Amino acid sequence: MEFVKKSPLRSGLTSRTGVLIVAGMAAFFAALLVFAAINSARKDNGSAVAPVSVLVAGQLIPKGSSGQAVAEQQLFRTVRISDNARVSGVVTDIGQIRDKVATADIYPGQQISANSFAASGGALTAKLAASDRAVKVSLDSSHGLVGDISAGDHVDLLAGFNIQGGASGTRAVMKPLARNVPVLKVDKGDSSGSGTNATSNMTVKVSDVMATKVAFTADNGKLWVILRPAAGARETSPSIVTVESVLFGVKPLQVRGKR
Repeated sequence: MEFVKKSPLRSGLTSRTGVLIVAGMAAFFAALLVFAAINSARKDNGSAVAPVSVLVAGQLIPKGSSGQAVAEQQLFRTVRISDNARVSGVVTDIGQIRDKVATADIYPGQQISANSFAASGGALTAKLAASDRAVKVSLDSSHGLVGDISAGDHVDLLAGFNIQGGASGTRAVMKPLARNVPVLKVDKGDSSGSGTNATSNMTVKVSDVMATKVAFTADNGKLWVILRPAAGARETSPSIVTVESVLFGVKPLQVRGKR
């Protein structure tokens, strides 16, 4: 009978030691494959669910609302969501819409998208928020610095009246009405007249309460517009000015109500 001689490698593989070595190597490579698969899955999942900060409506933001109003009234809140949950054009910084207006209602909890806002196109509402009001007044060159004031400047408003002083007749009185008032628009193209008779319409931003006072002064008294420095403006406490205070430095009497 003829016997087939086994090779050393085959003999080693059929031995107990050889089988253990092969099994160990197989287990090692299998562990490497599993580790690589787990690490890859972690990277994929991490990039898919990594939270990002976005802005959502804290309450109803009506169509036509300005980004300025949304910012000043805090109509938004910041939340963290997964990246794949973001809507297109979602706002991450309120500055992205500050000079724009909403083109549709944005409901509470809804992500604020830049796609829901558009350029204001010069609309004054984009510069107003909460109790802000835009008031247009007509001024002549002596009282309103026609031609010297432009949109973006800040001014002080003075109110002048001629009031009945009983037996003493009519008395002239003037007082500061509002300080540091932003000028929104100057209709220089609508000015009429020439020289000291030139007039122009100026739109300023004031509070809702001050808007009534400005309108009343424009109709029943005289409104002065005083230009402020572009930066570093200082001011003293407002006071009423009368003939006595101008000529003799006498302070106006303060009338106090009954307690």
